[in-house]
Amino acid sequence: MKNIHNKSTATDYPPAWINSLSKEIDLWLKTLETDYGPGCYRFSNNSSVFNANKTKGLGITCLVLKTLYILGLTRNFDEKTKNLWINRIKSFQTDWGRQSGFFEDTELLKILDRRKSRYLASIRIDKYIRNKPLFRFADSAVQFTDKVFPLLEKDIQTRKAETRQAIVSLMLLGSQPDKPITNIPNTAKSVQEFILNLPWETPYGAGSHAGHLLVFHYINQNILGYNNQSNLINVITEELDKIRNTTIGLWHKSNPPPRQIVNGTMKIAAAYKFCNIPLPNPKSIIDYCLKASNEDQGCDNADIIFALHQAMQFTSYREDEIKQFALDRISIVKKFKFENQGFAFSLTKPRRSYYGVQMTTGSELEADVHGTFLSCWTLSMLADILGWRKKLGWQIPLT
Repeated sequence: MKNIHNKSTATDYPPAWINSLSKEIDLWLKTLETDYGPGCYRFSNNSSVFNANKTKGLGITCLVLKTLYILGLTRNFDEKTKNLWINRIKSFQTDWGRQSGFFEDTELLKILDRRKSRYLASIRIDKYIRNKPLFRFADSAVQFTDKVFPLLEKDIQTRKAETRQAIVSLMLLGSQPDKPITNIPNTAKSVQEFILNLPWETPYGAGSHAGHLLVFHYINQNILGYNNQSNLINVITEELDKIRNTTIGLWHKSNPPPRQIVNGTMKIAAAYKFCNIPLPNPKSIIDYCLKASNEDQGCDNADIIFALHQAMQFTSYREDEIKQFALDRISIVKKFKFENQGFAFSLTKPRRSYYGVQMTTGSELEADVHGTFLSCWTLSMLADILGWRKKLGWQIPLT
C-alpha cells in the first residue's frame, strides 16, 4: 500500500477552525446528551423528534461514536464507559428468526416495516399480530413467511445498513458482534445471481447491496470464524469485475448521472477497504472524481473524498491535483458548519429523516448528528491527504 505523504503538502498546518474542531464538537455533543446514559443523544438541538433512549436510537449512537472516534475523543473513554457503549450497541443484535444476527432498532423498523409491507399501511393489525405466538413461529421457522404472511414483510435493506454500521462501531471500540449475520446469499450460485440482479443502472443502491454482502461474508468468515466457504468473497469480487463499465472502469450499467456513479463507487471502495482488498482501478476512480462535483449534501462530500482517498492508497497518479482538490473541498465543507455547533446535512434543506423515518420537525436548518459525522469524516480524509491528520490527532474510521 502506498504512502501518500512522501511529498511536501500544499500547506503545513490546518486552518484555525479545524484545529479547534475536536473541542468544539465535543462540547456541542454534550448538549445533545439525554438522561439514558452513554450513547443516548438527541438527533439535533432544537427540532429533534426522534431521540435515543435505552431501547431505540441505534443509528444515532453509532453516528456519535464514529464522530468521537474520528476526532480522537474515544481515547478519553475509561474502561467502564467503553463497555457501556459496547453493551448498548450489542443490545440491538437479534438472536432468533430469519434476521438472526442483524442489529435492529425496533422503534425505527416498525415504521419502515409498515411502509414496506403491502398491507400494513392500510390494515393496522400489526400491533395485534406481532404479539401472537404465530408471528414468532412464522418468522423463525417458515422460510416462505412473506408469501404466507405478506403483511409481515420486512425492510431488509435498512437492517443491513444499520447492522454494518453497528458492527463497525463495535470494532472501533475493539469489540465485535456476538453472532454471525444470517439470511444472506451463501452459495456461489446465489451470490452470483444476487450481484447480477442488482439494479446497476442506479449504482449507489446496487453498490450498497453488493458492499454489504461482501462485508458480511468477511465478518462471518474472518472475524467470527463462522463461514468456511472462503471462496465466496472471491466470487463476489469476480462478479463485481464483470459489472465494471469498459469505458470509465467504474461499477454501473446504462448511463446514470455522475453523482450516482461517484456514490456507487464509494460503496464498492468502502467494502473493498473493509475486506483488505486492493482497488482494481484507482486511476479510473481518480480521473472520474476529479471531474465530478458532488458537494450538495454531506453524503456527497464524504463519498467523493472517500473514493479519492482510497484510490490514493494505491497510486501517486495526479497527486498534486488531488491535494488542490482537497484544499478546495475544505472551504466547501466549512459552509455546512454552524458556529459553536456541528454540521448540517444540507446547505438548503433541514434534515428531516434518517432512512425515511422522521428525525426532526424540519422547521429550521440546523446542525445534526448525521451531518456532523459526515463532515467530520470528510475532513479527516482531507486532512490525511494534506498531511494534517496526525497533527490533529484524528483517525479515519472503518465504514
